[in-house]
Amino acid sequence: MLVAIGVFLFERRRPFLATLVLAVSGLAKETNILGATLFARRESVLSPRQWPVLILRGALILAPLVLWLLYIEKVVGLAGSGGGGNFSWPFVGWAKQVVALWCGAFFNEASDFSFQLTPFRCLLGVLALTVQFIYLVVRPQWESAWWRVGITFALLMAVIGDAVWEGDANIAAFRVLLPMQLAFNVLVPYSRRWWPVLVMGNLSLLTELYTILF
Repeated sequence: MLVAIGVFLFERRRPFLATLVLAVSGLAKETNILGATLFARRESVLSPRQWPVLILRGALILAPLVLWLLYIEKVVGLAGSGGGGNFSWPFVGWAKQVVALWCGAFFNEASDFSFQLTPFRCLLGVLALTVQFIYLVVRPQWESAWWRVGITFALLMAVIGDAVWEGDANIAAFRVLLPMQLAFNVLVPYSRRWWPVLVMGNLSLLTELYTILF
């Protein structure tokens, strides 16, 4: 939600406050620093005179996380295997998870048909993420801060690995990619012709509600 607050402040012409919020959000979840792409307006990216400002904002957003990691390394050290499996080749982790959830939802260990609710609801969640990804890719809106944030997390979705996708109950990818879902819901037109897309892109809410209630 801190990323959403950052976008709100940016759209209200409060870039410094947006920078501070995103800097704090990186301490809550490292991937939140990707929200810094909200500052990458077309005119700023194409104007070399604006690059120092963009670099400074990026450095300010990164600084708290970098300092925290340096502190942790100094106090307790960093495990050599940390972060293993977080990234993979594009769509490899996604494809493996889709196959695993499909098999888990409709087949048992003997390959006989057997419906299982938990992997099925997670399969719906992955389908929702896929719909969000496709929408953001095929309908670019660079002038929108929400689209810039959303497409950044869509690209992240393409390369996250098994460690983020694995599981058939509480998949970390749903939490990591939440800014993409927020961007999707802001950008999809609220007209009747877009209702099916909006519904399919929010099937992950079933997974989130189930996790909260049960």
